[in-house]
Amino acid sequence: MMVSRKVQNSRLKIDKLLKSILFYLTLSLKLGFSRSHQSLVEKNESWRSLKDELNWIELSAPEDYPGERLIVRWHPQLAKHRRDVRNDWLKATDKILDQIKRRVDAGQLKGVGPINMTIGGQIDKYIMKKYYILDINDTTVTYTMDVLNIKAEECLDGLYVIRTSLSDELFSSEQCVGQYKQLTKVERAFHSIKTTDLNVRAGGHYSETRVKAHFFICMLSYYVIWRMKEAWRELIFPEEDVASKVKKNFVDPAQRSEGAPQKAETKINSNGDSATSFQTLLQQLSTVVQVETRLLLKDQNPLVFNLTSNLNSRQAKALELISKIKV
Repeated sequence: MMVSRKVQNSRLKIDKLLKSILFYLTLSLKLGFSRSHQSLVEKNESWRSLKDELNWIELSAPEDYPGERLIVRWHPQLAKHRRDVRNDWLKATDKILDQIKRRVDAGQLKGVGPINMTIGGQIDKYIMKKYYILDINDTTVTYTMDVLNIKAEECLDGLYVIRTSLSDELFSSEQCVGQYKQLTKVERAFHSIKTTDLNVRAGGHYSETRVKAHFFICMLSYYVIWRMKEAWRELIFPEEDVASKVKKNFVDPAQRSEGAPQKAETKINSNGDSATSFQTLLQQLSTVVQVETRLLLKDQNPLVFNLTSNLNSRQAKALELISKIKV
C-alpha cells in the first residue's frame, strides 16, 4: 500500500501506480479541500455534524473518482490557522493597495495600463487577488473586498479529503485517517537518515539493483537507530510514557505527556538521572573501549580474554538497556 501526503495525481498516474502497488491512500489535493468537493459534501445529510462532532463523513463520486472512497474531515486547529493567515494577508494586501491608491490620487501614477501593471505586480504577493474587486480608470483606483468569495472560502477552512482505493472491509474510515497521520513518522525517518543521525545524501547510482541496495541499506541503518532510541528512551529526550501519546481522536493534535516538558527543561529523567540527545549519548559511549588480550603461555594454548574500559553509571546503563533488545 502506498501512503502519500500530496498527490496531484491524474487518473492516468494512479492507474500507472496501481501496476506496482495494490492500494493507495493520499491527500486529495495540495490544499486538502477544494470547491470541487464542496457540492459532494453538501449533498450528504451528515455534513452539518462535521464541525459539531469532529467526526468524518465518507463520500463516493463514481464519475469523478471511480473505485475510490473520499473521507472528509474537519480539523479545528487547521481551520483557525487558515482563517488567521488569510486575515493577516488581507490586511497586508490592503496596505499595498492603499499605497498605490495614494500615488494615483496624488497624480504620481496615471493611465489604466501603468496602474494595472503596478497593481498586477504587487496585489498577488500574498495570493489574495481573488478576494478583491478592482475598479481602475486613468485617474482613480477603487477596491473592495469580495465578501461573498471570502465567506465561501471560510466554509472550507479546516476541511481536507483523503482518497483511497482501500475497501471499507479492509480499512475503516478511522483507520484510513490514522494511516495518513502516520506519515509524520516517515518524514521524521527521512530527516534522520539525511541529516541528524546518518547524514546519507543522494547516492550516485543509476542501475536499478544498486538503487534498491542503497535504499535497503539506508532503511536498515535507520531501523538500527530506531531500536537504539526505543531502548534508550529513559536516557535521551524522547518521551518515556509512550502509552500517553496514543491519540484517541486522530483529529486532535499530539499532546506531550505530563513529564515531557520537565524532562526537556531540566534535562533530568523520571529516575533523577541526566538526559541528553541521542547524538550526545553516542559521543559519551565512544570513549568505551574493549580490547582483546591474548596471553601466550609456555606449552599451553594462548589465554584469550577481553578487557573493557571502566564504565561510568550512565555508560553502564546504556549498554545494559541495549543488550535487552530482542530481534
